[in-house]
Amino acid sequence: MIKNNSKINPPGFYVNLEWYETIQDLTDAEAGILLKNMFNYSLELPLLETNAVVKAICNMSIFKTIDINKEKYFEKCERNRINGEKGGRPAGSKNKNPEKPNGLIKNPDKPKSSINSNNNDKVKIELNTSARIEQMKKLVEININTITGEDQIDFCMMVKELVKYIGWTRFEYLVFHILEENIEKQLNEYGFPDLSIGILAIKENYEHFLDSIIK
Repeated sequence: MIKNNSKINPPGFYVNLEWYETIQDLTDAEAGILLKNMFNYSLELPLLETNAVVKAICNMSIFKTIDINKEKYFEKCERNRINGEKGGRPAGSKNKNPEKPNGLIKNPDKPKSSINSNNNDKVKIELNTSARIEQMKKLVEININTITGEDQIDFCMMVKELVKYIGWTRFEYLVFHILEENIEKQLNEYGFPDLSIGILAIKENYEHFLDSIIK
């Protein structure tokens, strides 16, 4: 097992099957560089140069997943070390927050809109929101290789990853039907407190990006 920075690296890295369609859209050369960079990043070695699409996939999803699982591995090693010094794991102890192996959760019932205004304004807002929602649905399914702008690629990848984590119904509610100050609280209830920055970024920028990506 290779050591870096006085730490023992995990024996491997996690590959999420939800990445399948995204990686299938890459060329063989791009997929090869992506795989090599997964090893290099895990072993804290220099990354190979690649294009904006592969960089976006790595930075938005793959490298973060490697970091999360590496940290969990270190924490587990430390718990085992401490328990070993104490003579073993205490009887009856359990992980109170076990990791969901596939990250899937059940979607809640579709929430009601929190927008309040007079009837005419409400109809106009809901029509605009409905159009944006339809664009966002198309964005979730879009092939990122058809996008040329690096900032557009980053935005698209962020949307795809957030929808994978929390499901479309929750994503739609958080982006289109809830006030910004309530997002962190709602994500805590869903069990995804670390996603608030991404949701806020989508909420603040979708008007800028949607029309330029979805023609």
